[in-house]
Amino acid sequence: GCAMRSLRCCMLLDSRLSSLDAPLRSIESVYKYMADYMVDGGFDPDRKKYFDTARDGLNTLYDRFCRELEVAESPELYYSQVRTLGWLNETLPAVIASYRKVAGELALLPSDVQNAEKQEEREHKLKNIFNYVWTTFPLAADDLTELVSLATDEQSDFAVRSHIIVALFLGCVKYYERGRIEAMMDIYDRSSNVGVKARALMSAILAVYAHSARVCCDDGLAARFNAWIDNADNAKRLRTVIMDIIRTMDTDRINKSMKEDFIPALQKMKPELDSMLKSGSSPTDIEGNPEWEELMEKSGVGKKLREFSELQSEGADMMMFAFSNLKGFPFFNELPNWFLPFDENHSRILSMKSAIPDSIMSLLSVPGAMCDSDKYSFVFSLEKLPKAHRDAMFSQLQQQEEVLRQSIEEATLSTSTSENLFANESLRYTRDLNRFLKLFKYKGQFEDVLRPPFSVNKIPFMGDKVIDDADTVQMIGEFYLRRKYYPEAEAMFRRLGKIAGEDASLLEKLGYTLQQQGKYNEALTQYRKAELFNSDSLWLAKRMAGLCRRTGAYEDAVEYYDAALLKQPDNESMLMGKGISLTLLKRYGEALKVFYQMLYVNEHNANALRSIAWCEYMLGDYDKSISSYSRVIGQFAEPVDYINQGHACLLSGNYKKCLEVYRLSVSMAKDTVAGIKYFLRNIKDDYEQLVDKGCDKTALDIIVDKVCEGAYISPEQ
Repeated sequence: GCAMRSLRCCMLLDSRLSSLDAPLRSIESVYKYMADYMVDGGFDPDRKKYFDTARDGLNTLYDRFCRELEVAESPELYYSQVRTLGWLNETLPAVIASYRKVAGELALLPSDVQNAEKQEEREHKLKNIFNYVWTTFPLAADDLTELVSLATDEQSDFAVRSHIIVALFLGCVKYYERGRIEAMMDIYDRSSNVGVKARALMSAILAVYAHSARVCCDDGLAARFNAWIDNADNAKRLRTVIMDIIRTMDTDRINKSMKEDFIPALQKMKPELDSMLKSGSSPTDIEGNPEWEELMEKSGVGKKLREFSELQSEGADMMMFAFSNLKGFPFFNELPNWFLPFDENHSRILSMKSAIPDSIMSLLSVPGAMCDSDKYSFVFSLEKLPKAHRDAMFSQLQQQEEVLRQSIEEATLSTSTSENLFANESLRYTRDLNRFLKLFKYKGQFEDVLRPPFSVNKIPFMGDKVIDDADTVQMIGEFYLRRKYYPEAEAMFRRLGKIAGEDASLLEKLGYTLQQQGKYNEALTQYRKAELFNSDSLWLAKRMAGLCRRTGAYEDAVEYYDAALLKQPDNESMLMGKGISLTLLKRYGEALKVFYQMLYVNEHNANALRSIAWCEYMLGDYDKSISSYSRVIGQFAEPVDYINQGHACLLSGNYKKCLEVYRLSVSMAKDTVAGIKYFLRNIKDDYEQLVDKGCDKTALDIIVDKVCEGAYISPEQ
């Protein structure tokens, strides 16, 4: 009721929203009847359905309300296109009929005849369909029916069918519309074209993921998705689509690594590369060439290449970095072109087609790892090459014509089965979508549904049902873990435990994901369970020791440090952890022995020496503490070292030395005022401890006053 009243108040303030009055009245009427009937004691088994319908109707009206306000003035591409369609005032049947007319005329032309003007007209009509479907909201039921019919018509060309799916998807991401999701599901169910199915399924999954909060309450969609999942073929394809989406999460990391690590490393190698090439050394056989191997490893390039090779074997997109700089062609200024299936007869390719060897065009025309937008980028980049370079490249390719022919045959064979073709189309469509969302010049106006991390658990109705076999769940969990997406990894490992049972490895990984999220007590619980399976694990002992210390279980921490130190007695980090735990337990004598052991292992360990001085101070051995702090100050002086040494001097009655080192702590600061403020904070923090140790409070006040007098700061400040 409140939502309806708020919406009506907004409508009264703006005459542009008058078109929303009738649908709002209808919702108000249904809701009032349902509410009154319930209050009067009536039983209605369909009450939830009516309530959900009213809620969905209000959500849609709110979206229309927001959209109407934006359409008037927003410079965004979406709203600009809405205004353009408003001026054209065309219906969807008219737009489709116009396209079919031109496409039919082109189809009647002999195969060896090209009509660039007619082809360009067809492309323009195709963009009109895309823009209409993308920006019309809400789409009428008749329009949705016609779109599904056209997209599932096997006589229609793939380009228009693909564009309908993408436009339905992008429009749905912008403004949620249940009819669009159902239309994409209908296209998947009714089409016999595997490529169409792949795009429709991918789009439907991403659309419900983008609006998971609204979709999860929709019983109708839930029933339909559940029926989908019950089909083994659908479930298998859903897994394929979800894995392709997950793999896109690596793209940004790969691009960053290429840009910040790999390319700079290659540039640093250039002088040595030039020198080796001039001496006759060749990089063609790196494995058999020690000089090249040494150079690759020394520069770090070899390690990066192995890392990239592993990522590629896992299905990562290694091409985006190379092609990201080739999206500046005018072709990519128009949104629909990012999703246009590659067509060697496209009007912008026809003019240069004769100059490109048939073998290259044939290779681009078969399915493969290269997505459609990259194929267009490749062809357009050829046109920009100097003629001499282009001719030289084509000449080399023609010499390799047999290799190219075999590549075409292998690519065709690899996608010959229906499932392989589906997987290939799903992969290429995901990459086209990812390039659009990351590289389109107006990318900021679009919600990046592929922004990592993509959480499988957040896919409504499906996440926990489709990804249900142990191998897949573990693979996804490991993927998340390696990429440091810890909440997502945690969810996968918890699910794996339910599917396959818990073991030491799983519990350790689950504990680690919890630890990295700061859930220390939960992590400790999982580590303790893992300990039951693998009590001799050094890794586990280290982790548990650190967590016990962090959570305040210092006695347990000491025990786990002892267990770990039995295997690595000279591990400085573990010795430090044990020493700190003993210190926090006020077992300073035992801690002192541990810190001396650290110093024996590494005589230059500043932390060990500083900790020794502190323990001696806490044990009341002030002369030794003063001596130890002198060693610390001689090598690693910090302001706090002077302050702590001053405390020891104060408690031993050496007030002159105390004043001297307190002043030295102040002198280390960038300016006197900052130094004194730091000094006073430390005195305030340590005051109770000094008093407990028998400090002469009057002497301390006088010394503090003497330290402050040079900067005219009151000790009270």
